[in-house]
Amino acid sequence: MKNDPIVAEVRRIRHEHAARFKYDLDMIAKDIKAQEQAEVNRTARMDYAEAQFRKLCASRGLDWDTMTEAERENFVDDLIHEDRECNP
Repeated sequence: MKNDPIVAEVRRIRHEHAARFKYDLDMIAKDIKAQEQAEVNRTARMDYAEAQFRKLCASRGLDWDTMTEAERENFVDDLIHEDRECNP
């Protein structure tokens, strides 16, 4: 079997991760669980944020789900800058 660059990369990353914890399996497992929890928290925050954007859009007569990515970006940009005076 030839050397697969993807397998080599996975092994390198695994080795670096294990080395950070001096190959202590308990510490490695705790770190992986912490990373998983961080992702769960991130997903929950993103879901909440998207729900808030939907509400804000609805209050302005817009539909978040039918907006293009560019329209969404413009909407968010407008929200960020709506309380700021523009000085051209």
